[in-house]
Amino acid sequence: GSILDHSREQLVHMLFEASNLEDRKELVGYMFIRSDQGEILAHSLVRKFPDELVDINVLGEGQTRDVVFLEFDGEKYFDAAVSVEEGINRIGSVHVGIRQKHVDDLIERLRWTFLGFISAVVVIIFGISHAIARYMTRSISRLTHMSDEISDGNLDFDLESQAFLQKLGDYHNFERCPAFTNSDLPCW
Repeated sequence: GSILDHSREQLVHMLFEASNLEDRKELVGYMFIRSDQGEILAHSLVRKFPDELVDINVLGEGQTRDVVFLEFDGEKYFDAAVSVEEGINRIGSVHVGIRQKHVDDLIERLRWTFLGFISAVVVIIFGISHAIARYMTRSISRLTHMSDEISDGNLDFDLESQAFLQKLGDYHNFERCPAFTNSDLPCW
């Protein structure tokens, strides 16, 4: 309604409120509203509206939004333009100048956050896979240790026999084996 009425005071008030909310001061460099006839109705700049922004990012027929890159006052901006419609008729457009530096800072923070997250996931997965691998290869490692001791000629090594044989004894009843007390007989 304010665009149709060309109520500059209300439009300027809306733009200043929108551009100064929370952290938008860092993000938004400028905002302006252009009528469908190309007239600048209101802007958020505290000085005269610059001529170089007048013809920037004019929306064509049937175009509802567009973003262009531009340099203005020594800073780089993304000018986002969105059409304002009343029913099926376009009555103007709103332009927001988003500072490229702020966008680049957000992307950099997101990149480091993502890198930290991926690193944490890799460390956790490595730890879990290492624990699983140790658990799965524990018996093979023990058997390898025993065979190394035997190949070195050490027949008096400690097999950790009590715990190991007790664990095997849960699965096999050694007392039923014919070679349990006689080492000359083979066991099944």
